[in-house]
Amino acid sequence: MKKLLILPLIVFAISGCNSSDSKKSSLNEGFDKQSKSKIDENIKKIHLLGTNFEWQNEPVEKKSWQEAIDYCQGNGMRLPTSREFFAILDTNRSIDEVFPSNIKEFWTSDSYDNDRAWKISTWTTTQTYRNKSSKLGVRCLKNGKLDTHTYEKKDNKIIDTNENTAQEKIWQDLAENGTNKLTFEQAQNYCKSYDMRLPTLFELEEFLDASPNYVKKGDFLSYWSSTPLPTDKNSVMSVDFTNGAVLFSDKKENNHIRCVKIVDKKAPVIYLNGDKNITIDQNQNYTELGAYAIDETDGNVSVQISGSVDITKAGVYTITYTAKDSANNISTLTRSVRVKDITKPDLTLIGSNPQIVRIHQKYEEYGAKAVDDKDGNISEKIIIDSSEVNISKVGDYNVTYTVSDSSNNSS
Repeated sequence: MKKLLILPLIVFAISGCNSSDSKKSSLNEGFDKQSKSKIDENIKKIHLLGTNFEWQNEPVEKKSWQEAIDYCQGNGMRLPTSREFFAILDTNRSIDEVFPSNIKEFWTSDSYDNDRAWKISTWTTTQTYRNKSSKLGVRCLKNGKLDTHTYEKKDNKIIDTNENTAQEKIWQDLAENGTNKLTFEQAQNYCKSYDMRLPTLFELEEFLDASPNYVKKGDFLSYWSSTPLPTDKNSVMSVDFTNGAVLFSDKKENNHIRCVKIVDKKAPVIYLNGDKNITIDQNQNYTELGAYAIDETDGNVSVQISGSVDITKAGVYTITYTAKDSANNISTLTRSVRVKDITKPDLTLIGSNPQIVRIHQKYEEYGAKAVDDKDGNISEKIIIDSSEVNISKVGDYNVTYTVSDSSNNSS
């Protein structure tokens, strides 16, 4: 704090201020939503989010199977596998929504035997085999790869682990009842009774391709998927576990069932309202800003808050936030609350301000008074600097008053 001295009338002007900190609260937003596929018209490729595949946008004239392989390789790409094709088919129901084309049948790189290879119908989303000499559509791709899965038989179930995401699925092990057949509606209800569901077409193809040891062999074992036929609301895609063919079946037909269930292993994500580290003045009321949590499976879940703050005692306190989803996955997050004396002493001058003194007249110091909200009266700690004052010369001079409390807050 300063006092201004003016000569020939010596004037002491005192200036001082207390500053207050402003606090900002921020609210974290939830998850960003992305569409599953997008078209980049500039490079004429399709990007399927999550796989990083780059698909050829415009199909080429029909070719034989070997010609198709050679064509893709000659253009720095490759002919897709059946599973890669179904990654798009299952995402978009009808691939024509993404790949508008008059060509409806395309080669895959999967060979059925020496003379035949698998082909995909993008209109009916079915998979059957054709002679390799047949002329079919070609749509190449490059980059990207599908996730890798491992399978383990445990407690009459098959544990399906995605090595890329660590997500687990539980499949029914149907070695003892794999011959049961039901309609589509009955199959859905059957799976629900076990708190499971029918797999998608892509999941069935993935399971069949990666776990041959767990597939019951037999005569035309057709299994229901949950993926509807794009062109007929009364039909659903099915998979022949004997040879891997993808067909469609009327919902009233009877097919085999293999239910699946995703094991939720991912804990909710907690978001704090306000900053993670905050400081409050000692004896200032602490207002809990709270938090919220979002779970990928359950959506919004409740957050439990534990911990306390003693506003009368300086120190650092921890508030803990805990969220649990329906699968008992638990996550925690903490906030640090520092209680600290951050209020400056109140410094008041004694006497008038400005103070007027005649030239050559003795300057009399009236002093000041300092009161701190924690330490009380600390006037004896005031340091006065009047070294600038020269009573022999007309002018304006400053006298500075400084005081600090026990927490080193200065005025």
